[in-house]
Amino acid sequence: MPHHSKASSGSQHCCDKLLDSLRLLLPNVTRFQSQETCALYVPGMNRFAHVYHRGKEAVVRVYFRGEISVPISEPTGSVVIQRREKVEKGWDKEFPFFASISTDESVSALAKLLVAVAYPLSEKKRKGFPTSELADSTLVADIKTIISDKTADPTTVQALVNARVGQGKFGLAVRELWNYRCSVTGSSTKVALEASHIKSWADSNDAQRLDPNNGLLLTANLHKLFDAGLISFDDSGKMLVSSKLSESEQEIFGLIGKKLSKKPSVETANYLSYHRTKFLE
Repeated sequence: MPHHSKASSGSQHCCDKLLDSLRLLLPNVTRFQSQETCALYVPGMNRFAHVYHRGKEAVVRVYFRGEISVPISEPTGSVVIQRREKVEKGWDKEFPFFASISTDESVSALAKLLVAVAYPLSEKKRKGFPTSELADSTLVADIKTIISDKTADPTTVQALVNARVGQGKFGLAVRELWNYRCSVTGSSTKVALEASHIKSWADSNDAQRLDPNNGLLLTANLHKLFDAGLISFDDSGKMLVSSKLSESEQEIFGLIGKKLSKKPSVETANYLSYHRTKFLE
């Protein structure tokens, strides 16, 4: 595989065009040109795609991150997504999908797919946060909706994408707001903590989606229970537990007598008031 500078002009154009298309969605995307590949990443995160030039051909092959268990819908724009024949471990497992691109239309379509599928994985891979929620089909659908909004400026698009996967400025602000500890248990085990929206993503406007007061830092099990409406909190921070959870289940999850580690701010209390409308008494 030739270095970018030694590839054909057509191949260089595809690589450059892909970088430009990505930067319309993620302004901070950077390209690192090594001897055999052009790696694409956002500073501070892991690489989410690798571009390989194909000799003198006016085409590039792009390998990208993906979850084997999560189906990838074919994007528009004449892009054919393929999966490696053997995905066992290491690099092959982390970058199991690839596509060949040669036209501006295919480049643009692939850029949107990379932001929706590969970039969120690179964020979680880098920071050590759980990736289980990536299997949630609504995550990919929501990100595709964000990047298809032609009225939003690139900076807002990037912030919303980051917020949807519980990271970026939103996730960091929520962690800081709760002193990097679970809002209920006080746990500081980073890999077990998730930034959760109080008023759900689907029900929030863009400002609310980025507002750290609309967030709790919860362990993964509490996050799931909270999103399902099986637990909530009153204005003082006392945990409310749904009658749908038996006493034995409440004991298993350690819910009895729990409360938030501090009294909610006025802004957070307003969001909690909305969440209680979804609470399953």
